Amino acid sequence: MFPLWVLLAVGLMLVVQYLPTPQTPSMRERILPYLGRPEWRPQGSHPMGSRLGTPRTFVARIGAMASHISWISGGNASAQRRLDVLGDSRPIEQYRLEQMAWGAVGAAIMAALLTLKGVQANQWASLVLAISLGGFTGLLARDRRLTTEVRRHGEKLRAELPTIVEMLAMTVAAGSGLTSAIERVSLIGTGAVAAEFQRVLADVRVGLPLIPTLHRMADRSESTELRRLVDAVIVSVERGTPLADVLVAQAADAREAERQALIESGGRKEIGMMVPVVFLVLPLSVVFVLFPGFYGLQLGS
Repeated sequence: MFPLWVLLAVGLMLVVQYLPTPQTPSMRERILPYLGRPEWRPQGSHPMGSRLGTPRTFVARIGAMASHISWISGGNASAQRRLDVLGDSRPIEQYRLEQMAWGAVGAAIMAALLTLKGVQANQWASLVLAISLGGFTGLLARDRRLTTEVRRHGEKLRAELPTIVEMLAMTVAAGSGLTSAIERVSLIGTGAVAAEFQRVLADVRVGLPLIPTLHRMADRSESTELRRLVDAVIVSVERGTPLADVLVAQAADAREAERQALIESGGRKEIGMMVPVVFLVLPLSVVFVLFPGFYGLQLGS
């Protein structure tokens, strides 16, 4: 019975390969041929395979199939934006292959469950629907995991920001410039904020201006606290106000924002703790209080 599920899964993958994609090519795909960079290809595919007319390998076929699933999770732009937030430099095609692998695992798990349940082979419509549902669940699970990683990255960034800003303030107060302070803090510190500063330094070393690079960092991280810090630093640099004092004030604001976030998180967890009390402990307490009285009334009658 198990080879039948394998054949059904492979057939489903071949059908998905030729589904039309409801989106136009991304900007990266349109300008990449004009940059002179070799386009990413799955391992095992020949760079001149299409010109020489050689048949595509199975890995290349899987790579072509991966481009058809981008519309399931919001398109390549949404996934690329979340990968940029995490600092993941791998191509979007590689992420789609990983997402497709999760879908294949979901379909295989569903096929194994159906095999253990003993579903008959003549129920092919239900089998195909169940296996398709398992594959679709795997695709959405990988996309959900990426979203969760982005959310956790934002939480780490908010928690680490006050300490990093205080280190920047001390470095600037000691006489270092803004670029030197960012470099020193990025070398000493660890975590999400230090990684963002390292990306800023990498852009500055290749010749990009510091101010637009800081703007790009704030836009990429989508953090309100980091955006407020960047705006305050840029205003201080443009107007010539003392940068150390501005950084000290921003560190205090970041501490206050983190304290407010902790209070809100504690309030949400307090409400969550009331759920078992209201729906489990309280009904049992009412039963224990009323049951002896009902039992006594039955004996008296």
